[in-house]
Amino acid sequence: MGLEKKDIAKALKTSDDKVHNKLKEQLRCHLLNFSDNVISIIITVMILLVPIPGAGETYWQVIKGVGIFLVSFFIIAEFWYEHHRLLEDVERINDSVMVTDFGFMASLALVPLATKWMLVDVSALTVLNYAALYALIEILLQLMQHLISLEKHREKPATKKIATRIALERFLITIVSLVILTAFGMWHPELGHWLFIIIPILNFTVGNFDRRTRRVLLKHEITKKIK
Repeated sequence: MGLEKKDIAKALKTSDDKVHNKLKEQLRCHLLNFSDNVISIIITVMILLVPIPGAGETYWQVIKGVGIFLVSFFIIAEFWYEHHRLLEDVERINDSVMVTDFGFMASLALVPLATKWMLVDVSALTVLNYAALYALIEILLQLMQHLISLEKHREKPATKKIATRIALERFLITIVSLVILTAFGMWHPELGHWLFIIIPILNFTVGNFDRRTRRVLLKHEITKKIK
């Protein structure tokens, strides 16, 4: 009798685990769809804000509007690519990842505003605000990557420990780099604001090889540490 109760309890637990994992898989798909829809709305609003020639706007203002759109587009595309790669690399996610993703998407929606403000009114204040937003987006993206890694390796304590150390190292490097870039941008806004624009565009256009290399090296380092 006692054995039957244990078997029933074990079967129920297995069934609950399967249902829970299925819900996490569905949540991942819903989150990907939600993120794609948000990005589509952001880009649509961005193009609607580009002034129309002959509607009280000079040709130079139209060119500037198109330039702001293209800069914002490449920056958003860079973060979208990294975000999509993260979610496609796992089969399921948890609530912590979902909440972090909402914060990431909300911050990403402010990129066009911050970009336009910085390009129209180049000053130490606008560079600082843009840098703060850029840092927030980057930190949320790295946090989401770390949470996904913990979920992915939740049954491998050694791997989780190594992943946490690597995530901390990447976080510190990111913070130090952004602090230096921000300090330079506030000291010399005319040059510094272009660095914040050029770097994401370069990451998007020529950074694919570097991303693949980093992923291979990361997997190799984790495997090496475990052995």
